[in-house]
Amino acid sequence: MQKSYRLSTVMGALLLFTTLSARAEVSGQIDATLTVEPGCLIDNGNVPDGGSGYDFGTLDFGTVSTIWTNPLQATLSASGDAGQLSVTCSPGVDTFTVAIDGGTNSDAATRNLASDGTTVAYEIFRDSGQSIPYEINQPESFDVATGGESIEVPVYGLVAPNPDTPVAAGTYTDTLTLTFNF
Repeated sequence: MQKSYRLSTVMGALLLFTTLSARAEVSGQIDATLTVEPGCLIDNGNVPDGGSGYDFGTLDFGTVSTIWTNPLQATLSASGDAGQLSVTCSPGVDTFTVAIDGGTNSDAATRNLASDGTTVAYEIFRDSGQSIPYEINQPESFDVATGGESIEVPVYGLVAPNPDTPVAAGTYTDTLTLTFNF
């Protein structure tokens, strides 16, 4: 009996050695996927590629004395040689919206430029004739052109005349947030 036990141990070791020294080939597949959703490119020639912290430009109402008799107008312009704010959408996007908040100095109903606690009210519009306002946080809809053409997103500012009460001297500023949905 002892011999058969030794014989089976030797046979097992030989079988194990044969298995370890044999080579095997295994093949299989890897699936690769990419999902592309419809979207839009927002650009003014000054927008970074991806991420947040976009600088869409400036509404510069200029320099005036402490009283002014004419409305002060501004058109959104990008810094440097950058272009106008525009949106180009992929097929599958028919419209997009733009909402503009009240700014950092808003009193919930009015956008304000501020300097050392003094404010000057202003409005912003979709058109140069100041007839289509961007109401605070109300999305404005834009239709997407066919063929991948870019759509300009106009932003015009207006400060009403101030002929009677002098405003304190200073640099009046505000920061608006534009939100695009598509």
